Amino acid sequence: MITYFLGAEEVAAYNRDFSIRLDQLGDNFPTHWFALGLSGRKVIDALIELLPHRQEQIIVGIAHFDRQTDTIQFSKETPFGESKLDGKRVLILDAAVHSGRSMLGMTQFVQNAGAQEIISYTLVLKRGSMLVPTFFSVVIDDKDRIYFDLDILPNNRLAKPAPPGVLRAITTQDLDREIVDIPAPFIGLTVGDLVYDRDAHGSHVYIFEYAGEIVGFVSFRKIGATLFIGAWYGAKRLLNGEKMKIGGALFRWTETWGRSARCERIELWAYKAAAAVYEHLGFTATETGWRTLGAGQEFRVMEKKILYNIKVTDEPDVAYRD
Repeated sequence: MITYFLGAEEVAAYNRDFSIRLDQLGDNFPTHWFALGLSGRKVIDALIELLPHRQEQIIVGIAHFDRQTDTIQFSKETPFGESKLDGKRVLILDAAVHSGRSMLGMTQFVQNAGAQEIISYTLVLKRGSMLVPTFFSVVIDDKDRIYFDLDILPNNRLAKPAPPGVLRAITTQDLDREIVDIPAPFIGLTVGDLVYDRDAHGSHVYIFEYAGEIVGFVSFRKIGATLFIGAWYGAKRLLNGEKMKIGGALFRWTETWGRSARCERIELWAYKAAAAVYEHLGFTATETGWRTLGAGQEFRVMEKKILYNIKVTDEPDVAYRD
């Protein structure tokens, strides 16, 4: 996985180039502009500032493609959302095109509404998009990420808030240590078991240390395009009266590792008593029933798709999916 960074100056340069090309269209200049979402509107605002002599010609609408119903929805401010576009020249814009489904749906709507000519533009295009815009700035791989037009580039973090402690790979020097407070279904599991899993199965095993104790661990391995979690646990600890998110930190590192290794999904055997936790983390069951394993414990397989289409805003804790 490659992470690309485009600062405000680079974004402005790409928009400036596109504005020049638009202006060169002369009498074929598109008059009806559709922004896909708020990010598309941000691109439109920047372009209009670069084309002050064209502002009176431009009619702007904000649209959203509803994936559930495969329909286009318009904001209340859109002056032509329900009207026909017979003979009009239309421009469709988005800040980033991932799968291309939204832009394709918008294009089909515009075609059906009778538009004479359609031009599309995006700052970021993923190579596997089902629609290739007329103009685009940066092409990236489907599993790459891009951050752009940010005043501050956010750091990755293990959790919010990040628990104080040490997350590290397990070593044979840990063999004489104990893992504290292990609950079902891992009662009886030892550091030796985790080291064996690493050496015999090629698993990646990490432990979390706090106040001199091993209070969490995760063991996972890559199988094809799947990241399989064999074991995962975080002890309950408080810091200033607040619960430390030890398990969350371990899971976030696992997911980050999987994304960097270009995995498509995370899979695990979910213990029935912990199923709600996995659902909260975005996992869904791949089978309807439960399997009974040793000591009457019930499990079923759950999975979570790994996303590569995260768009980061100026607010570090907000991300949107295309």
